[in-house]
Amino acid sequence: MASRRDLQRRIAKGVGTILMCVGLPFYLGAQTNDITYAPVQHLKANIWYFGDKAGLDFSTGHPTAITNSQMQAFEGTATISDDNGQVMFYTNGGSLPYSGGVWNRNHQLMPNGNMANAGGCGSSFQSSLVVPLPRSNGNIFYMFTTDCIENGSQGGLRYNIIDMNMDGGLGDVLVKGQQLTTRTDESLTAVQHANGIDYWIVTHKLRTDSFYVYHLNHTGIAGVVKSKIGKVTPDYAGTLKASTNGERLVYSGLNWTSLYHFDVRTGQITEHQDLGQASYSAAFSPNCQYLYVGDGIGKKVYQFDLFNFDPASTKKQIGVTSSLGIGSMELGPDGRIYVARFTTSQYLGVIMDPDYDGIQSNYVDNGVFLGGKNSKGGLPSFPNSWLGGCTSYPEENTSDHINHIMNLRVSDLQATATELRWDASAYGQFVVMSRPMGETQWNLTEVNAHSTVLDGLNPDTEYEIRVVPVTVNSFDYEMLGDHFTDVVIANALGEKVNGDNSVQIHTPGMLEFDVFPNPTQNYARLSVNVGDEMSNVTMRVIDINGRVIEERNFTSVEGIQQFDLNFSGYSNGIYNINVMSNNISSVKKLVVMK
Repeated sequence: MASRRDLQRRIAKGVGTILMCVGLPFYLGAQTNDITYAPVQHLKANIWYFGDKAGLDFSTGHPTAITNSQMQAFEGTATISDDNGQVMFYTNGGSLPYSGGVWNRNHQLMPNGNMANAGGCGSSFQSSLVVPLPRSNGNIFYMFTTDCIENGSQGGLRYNIIDMNMDGGLGDVLVKGQQLTTRTDESLTAVQHANGIDYWIVTHKLRTDSFYVYHLNHTGIAGVVKSKIGKVTPDYAGTLKASTNGERLVYSGLNWTSLYHFDVRTGQITEHQDLGQASYSAAFSPNCQYLYVGDGIGKKVYQFDLFNFDPASTKKQIGVTSSLGIGSMELGPDGRIYVARFTTSQYLGVIMDPDYDGIQSNYVDNGVFLGGKNSKGGLPSFPNSWLGGCTSYPEENTSDHINHIMNLRVSDLQATATELRWDASAYGQFVVMSRPMGETQWNLTEVNAHSTVLDGLNPDTEYEIRVVPVTVNSFDYEMLGDHFTDVVIANALGEKVNGDNSVQIHTPGMLEFDVFPNPTQNYARLSVNVGDEMSNVTMRVIDINGRVIEERNFTSVEGIQQFDLNFSGYSNGIYNINVMSNNISSVKKLVVMK
């Protein structure tokens, strides 16, 4: 029998469009935001296999339970159907806790379909993803897998190649377990390239702030784009999902939810925004306006409006589950969002009308009966362009830009860098001005976006920062640093624009650290940020009597790094964690509670 701790861990780990003409009348009445739709013609997401031999068939327009699956999956799966909506094969990505494999349309393992030693894991939240090789006429498929934390995530991101011409048209795994990178989170998604043919395969490196985005074209893996942005993820980071148009990416990090902009032309990820909500799964509405977030342990489903400049302020609770928690969420071919209920439920929750605001979206907890099968924690993963229909986000109304507030904001403030965001939709080109307080010379940076990361700052220093639009009648910004002391912005008509475009910040010292979880039982993790220069770090554990219980030294630490700590031999109580580096010392309390 599992211990209480194991059960808590499992719950924390697992919960933490094709537009159909029939059965979707609400699409015609829901387009109130000038969103256009581009119906997808293929039916590659028509059949779903997941959980404990559970399945759904969307052939009639809405799902019907099917029970012919031979696969057991604790979390993520992938299913691929042909252009007529008939299943081709399905997979759980790898072993643990069940047998890992690739099953053909006859529900038999492919000849080389045993995935026991291929580096994947069926207990990974997004364990697998199937994408057709571009220009291969639908015969060659790349099947990507991620490893799970139970295996130490050593398998990382891997690919397998499946040829459907083999075994009499039933398919065979020709290439297996080819590693692209080690130690990723249990997170994986695919975004259609801007050329409409290729794909971007997106994952996230374990315990870092780095996304790896691989370009898949007709030759195979053609390169990787790395974006260092956002938070350092914990072991149990969850869903990566992209909006149908590929412009937005959401990342569920268990204790937070991050929203990003994704460039479908370059694969770059920019403009991190924390929505301030714990989650383990998420899904975009078909019209791209709403993001739905599942708080796995909290058992609640929330909605955010992405048409609002500050979507975090629009949070609304739209549902709650009676099960142990919320697992994966996936947009279906019928335009509804399906919710896995962790871990023994014979029903999926359903958001019936996800294009509508608030409770009008209509969450039904016992939404779809699975014919006596259990959903567990996962649902199949699909590329973003296979489900949904919006083509772009609407442009913001700029008719009032003369008095538009820029609303300059600071986030992710670090010792040598900070992220800046501002709202000035009438303009597309800006100069970011920065200088230490008391100095007269400005540092100028030209930016062609509404956000930037301002780096090269000094630790423990006060700065003044201003953002100025570059317009037809603005001052020559090359001279701005010498002569522009009172910021008065002129728009293209020569009229003044009132705006909150100036902020003051104080950068922290070179040493930042955290210890989590807190309280802890036996194990914790030390996360240290020492800036861009390599430094030596000393950590001491001090009891309430001032005695040093333990001392550890870490050499050549650079940027943000994390280290595992063992408190299994400690008594219950409060301890001070003292971290020192570069002549800076910082102390935080840690509670050991067993």
